[in-house]
Amino acid sequence: MDLERFYVENNTIQLWDVKITERNHALSYLDEDSDEDNYQDVYKYYKAEDVDGYLEQYVAKHKLLEVVATEEYDNSEYEWMAGIELRTDDPNTEIRKIYSYGSVEAYEASLEEAADTYMTDLDYRLSILELGLND
Repeated sequence: MDLERFYVENNTIQLWDVKITERNHALSYLDEDSDEDNYQDVYKYYKAEDVDGYLEQYVAKHKLLEVVATEEYDNSEYEWMAGIELRTDDPNTEIRKIYSYGSVEAYEASLEEAADTYMTDLDYRLSILELGLND
């Protein structure tokens, strides 16, 4: 599982669609005595609808920035996790735990509320049986 694909917005899990590797050549201009190419690669993550605007409005206007690679994520394996509300202050651990369930149904069944509902339903059914009201 690749945690860089996820981000948290309004305490819910969201998925990035695109990873952009951007090269910043600003360092090579700071070190005039060096003959080496000094640069720094930066990884940025975006939703698909924001990529074109970023490339046209930001990268194209800065001479020191260069897009080295653009990787589109195939989020089909993780789509079921989008929108799940986080319950702890440690999103990385919680996202790993949620992913380990494999489906939203299995995750929801593991929640304490689901166990409480099941136990209430079980108590009700047992009470009906004890009273002899089942038909």
